[in-house]
Amino acid sequence: MLPSVSHAASSGRLGIVHSDALISPATLPNHGAMMTNNDVLFLILLLQIKHFICDGPLQTKAMVDGKSIYGNRLGLLHAGIHGVGTIAALAWFGLGWKVVLGLAVADMVLHYHIDFTKENIVKLKGWTMAVREFWWALAADQFLHHLTYLAIAAIIVSLA
Repeated sequence: MLPSVSHAASSGRLGIVHSDALISPATLPNHGAMMTNNDVLFLILLLQIKHFICDGPLQTKAMVDGKSIYGNRLGLLHAGIHGVGTIAALAWFGLGWKVVLGLAVADMVLHYHIDFTKENIVKLKGWTMAVREFWWALAADQFLHHLTYLAIAAIIVSLA
């Protein structure tokens, strides 16, 4: 179900109201299902925190090792953890469950393939932490993940 949209021209706020919301619009941080610029920044912050937690403390060496083998259960688990984290980050905003699930699955699939690609380029080239190309590959990987989060935010804003 697509959201109902309201626009308060005087405030410049866009409102998103969903009948299938995970969280009631009354529980949104601004109490009216209106997404402000601060809400968008908060959304991006939550996705950044999610990324830190999922790529840091929740990622094991075995997951890292498995990311270069397509379909490896630990690489898939790592991507799945990112998907669950995305659901947690988006749940705060009262979006419909279909939107949340769709964006979480998209994040999971993109995350998996970005990691898989980076790991295989690094292995193919024989790059180690001792060479700058390894760090460029890591930076490119992280850049693409963060572009994914900007795209998620843009999609949510476009629904308003």
